[in-house]
Amino acid sequence: FGSAVSVHHNTLIIGAAGTGNVILEGRVFHCTRLSGEWQAPQVFPTQDFPNKTSLGGAVAVHGNFAAVAAPTANIESVSQAGFVKVYSRESEGGAWTSIMDLKGIEGASLCGTSLAIENSHLLVGFPGEPNGKVLFAGKVAAYKLRQDGASFLDELRPPAPKLRGLFGFSLAIQNGRVLVGTAEACRAYAFRL
Repeated sequence: FGSAVSVHHNTLIIGAAGTGNVILEGRVFHCTRLSGEWQAPQVFPTQDFPNKTSLGGAVAVHGNFAAVAAPTANIESVSQAGFVKVYSRESEGGAWTSIMDLKGIEGASLCGTSLAIENSHLLVGFPGEPNGKVLFAGKVAAYKLRQDGASFLDELRPPAPKLRGLFGFSLAIQNGRVLVGTAEACRAYAFRL
């Protein structure tokens, strides 16, 4: 419980990777603050995830949008492709509805290792994604969210891809400024959306 957390105003999303009935199967919870008091955690609606391995490994919430990831899930026989589900709701305290699914298409893409949302911008880290012949170079995909779905905006890649650079291992966004961390290259890169 608490493998990943994200809070915005009165909404808290909590990842619990590895807490389900199957080894490494995870869960996600959400809490709402009412009159200054946090309510008991409720299970987040992830029942339609195709594979719950590492579910809750990354979470993000901002306003009426949330994203939940299972970054090491095997998807359609692709090992550790990773999977992200994006949700919206009509208003604070409302029911979450799935609006978009994302998955890694390469083996070990690790889709959703990191997530960040600001206003209607979603960033998704794919640190295992190859860049040509450079394995595990990584990338970040940016999306524009709407209440009923999302559209692809841009792809961020390291200026000089490095073997096992794992670009996209961590993410942060504030006022349209994006910081992208790497796991093994000991660097962070700054971008503007």
